This record gives sequence, structure tokens and C-alpha cells, in this order.
Amino acid sequence: GRPYWQPVTPDSLRRIAAKNWEGEETVASAFLMGKWKPLENLTLNGGVRYESTSTVFKWKASDVDPPLPIDPVTGETLGGVTLPRVADTRAKIDYENFLPSGYAVYRYKDHVFRAAVSKTLARPDFDDLVPLDINALFQSWGEFFGSPDDDIYIYNPQIKEQTSVNFDLAWEWYYSEGSMFSATLFRKDLKDFHLNQEVVRPDVLFPVLDEDTGLQEVDGDGNLVFDTEDQEIKFAGNGADRTIEGIELSFQQSFADLLPSPLDGLGTLINYTYMKGTETNTQFDPDALLRGEFVSIGEVVSDGLSGQPEHIINAQLYWEKWGLSTRVAYNYVSEYDREVFSPDRDQIRADYTQ
Repeated sequence: GRPYWQPVTPDSLRRIAAKNWEGEETVASAFLMGKWKPLENLTLNGGVRYESTSTVFKWKASDVDPPLPIDPVTGETLGGVTLPRVADTRAKIDYENFLPSGYAVYRYKDHVFRAAVSKTLARPDFDDLVPLDINALFQSWGEFFGSPDDDIYIYNPQIKEQTSVNFDLAWEWYYSEGSMFSATLFRKDLKDFHLNQEVVRPDVLFPVLDEDTGLQEVDGDGNLVFDTEDQEIKFAGNGADRTIEGIELSFQQSFADLLPSPLDGLGTLINYTYMKGTETNTQFDPDALLRGEFVSIGEVVSDGLSGQPEHIINAQLYWEKWGLSTRVAYNYVSEYDREVFSPDRDQIRADYTQ
């Protein structure tokens, strides 16, 4: 039979990338801030931050030893056959951001009112920026990378920084010493949201392996047996945008002035958050992904959020006195979808308490 290269699994590809890359990120920034107090009880703060980011990453593929080619039928190493080393790949990306912010605080007796607007950014994880060229591995080491159940993970040196415009409006009431109630409305408009994505590469040709020996099966005529299966390609990319809005309620009650000693050390903390939103995901061409190109072929919109529950409740009952402290805590998180664009029901995380 014709030579069949020793399978290299996607997990080993990730290990190769994780162990054989180097990168450098340089950030230059400047910040300008002003403070104004037009009224005795009103304070205004405003400013702008400028950031320039430059990243250079190199996948040191030439440091990786090629796999050994084996005979698909006998499992023996093929003598005299040496696979070539893969050339190093390098990626550089530069970007600039202006990040304005404004903050207002108004105090009236036991009440505090706050309003804020800001723009922030989140940079990609270093691991996602490695310019691993999977097409070079296919070209140099053969087209078969494990069983049909294996997924391929592609690193994305083109991933952009994530930016968010944030709005907050809060009311705080300090009705007694050590006690308070607050309500906060919030909204976040995210652009180029970082999201782990997957696409399906249909009808990929794979060798049929014997379950007992792990070697490729041979038909009655002595020909190697192949079959086609769909294969998932996973990668980190930018969702087009994401909107999150909701309300957070907080309550703290101290019983220091309400109960006799030693019960006057008791207190409670309760926090409830409700959030909802929409998510837009960019769709990419799977064939272009294998060439290291991120070509958009459209967008899909969901009325849910990946990894974000709708309801979160935290509660604590505490006792603090004589230098001692003890707490009993309760936490509830409602059902959420780990990945709203995945048809897999296993992605649903059931609600839980602890």
C-alpha cells in the first residue's frame, strides 16, 4: 500500500504551537483627566486614554521534529523516508485606541446617585495569536490528522482587540450605619467580541482504522480503505458585536443596633443580577480557514448570550464580633448556553445552586 503518515492529532498540534512560539507585545499609552465640582454635592470627572499596541508573534515550526512515516498495513516505520521540517511563520499587528470616559456623582443626604460612560478594550489572549500554519502541516506531513472524530484548532493572528462602550446609572441609599440598598442599570455594547467558534468541513477523506490494531484497513483487493466524514474546525475569532443590558440590586443589613450582644454581630448581604442581550456571530469559509485565511461569508444573530445566565443570586448571612468572623453563603445561577450558535444540546448548562 501507499505510505500513510503517522497520525498527528489536533491535541498534539496545540502542544506544538504552545511549546514552540515566541511573542512580544508593546503598549504605549497617555492619559488626560479633568475634575470639576460645579455644585457642592455634584462632582464631575472626565478623561481620555490613548493606547498604541504593537504585537509580533513567531511560530517556531522549524524547532518541531517531524512525525515518523509508517506503513499503514504493517505499522512498521518506513526506512529511508524523511519528512521535511516546516518553516517558521511570523505575524505582526498594530492598532490604536482612544478610550474616553465620564463620571458624575451627586450626593443628597443618605442618597448617592452615580452616572458613568466609558470605552474600554480587551486584548486577545497570547495563545490565540500564534500564527500556526495548519496548511503548511498538511502540505509537509500528509493530509490525515487523526480519526474523523478529531477536531482541528486553528490559531488566529488576525484576531482584533475587543472594545466596549459601557453605560451605568446607579442609586445608593445608606439608610443606617453598616446598611445600604442600591440599584444599578447597566448596558455594554461590545464590538469585535472574542468568541471561540467552529465550522464544519464536510466530506473529509479519512483512512478507516482497525479497532483492534489501529492500522488502516485493507479491502479484498489489497487496496487501502478510506471513508468521508465531516470534521469540525475550531478557532478563536471576533463576533461582529454583542449587547448586554440589565439591572443589579444589592442589599446589606447590619443588626448592630437592632439585636443584643452577641447577636449584634449578625448581618446579611443579598445581591441579584438580571441580564439579557443579543449576539452577532461572523461566519467564515472553512476551506479558507485551512489556508490560514479568515474570509467572512455572512453573519447570524442570536437573542441569547454565550456563557451568560439571565439570573444570578448571591446571599450571605454573617457574624462578626470579638475579632471572629463566620459566614454562610448561597449562590444561584440560572440555565445558560455555553455557545448559543452551537446546535449541540450538551452546550446547555443547567441552573445550579451552591
